[in-house]
Amino acid sequence: MSYIKPDMKDSLKDHVLERVLDTEKFQSFYMKRPGQGRMMSTLLVFTPEGIVIMGDLCPSGHGAISVYGKGIKWFIGTLSEGYLCEKFLQRVWQRDAAVEGLKEEVKAEAQEAEENPDDQDAKKLPWKKILEEWTACGDEGSEQDLYGLMWKHDLDTSDGAPGYDYPRSDAGWLCAIQQRFAELYQPADVFKAGDAVLVDHPRYKGPGIVDHAAPAVVYVKLGNGNVWAYEVETVHKA
Repeated sequence: MSYIKPDMKDSLKDHVLERVLDTEKFQSFYMKRPGQGRMMSTLLVFTPEGIVIMGDLCPSGHGAISVYGKGIKWFIGTLSEGYLCEKFLQRVWQRDAAVEGLKEEVKAEAQEAEENPDDQDAKKLPWKKILEEWTACGDEGSEQDLYGLMWKHDLDTSDGAPGYDYPRSDAGWLCAIQQRFAELYQPADVFKAGDAVLVDHPRYKGPGIVDHAAPAVVYVKLGNGNVWAYEVETVHKA
């Protein structure tokens, strides 16, 4: 299952990337539709502490902050949706996710009963009974009701009740924004031949001149005339 809905991808297809800040430790970009100002725009800020996503279009409506240590190089990579969400969001219990989880349990226990026809415990089908009883509660069926039914049918509750997932809408927008940013971000759009830059790399720290840029790296000419490739997140405009 993908968190990204088709309309989310469609709403970002015309967005472009505008670099608004570039210092040694902080970089920020607006991702927006040309000519529409702030409407449907996203501001992404990359800091030594992590990544901040905010703006008119952002997860949860008031933004999201990554865990420590994540930066541009990581963010423009090919990331699974679950892995990305893990670094920005927290799982919460949701009724729709609970229904999906219960149906998966029902399917699994039915398969087990079919594969073990002589197993009397497998024939009890507790998850099927729980799904029927819980959905009979309608929209009033809560997480606590689900726990109660699991206790009633002697199921282990130590791992919690089904239904915990990342907020679906927030996860969808987060993943859509990350994927579109990764598509748009090109070092060649930011660094032009002849630009004066500062390199902050374990191999070299100091000034240089951009020779050319390629995906994920910038080729910088140093004072001795040598040209070296540096990861894009280590190169900053002077």
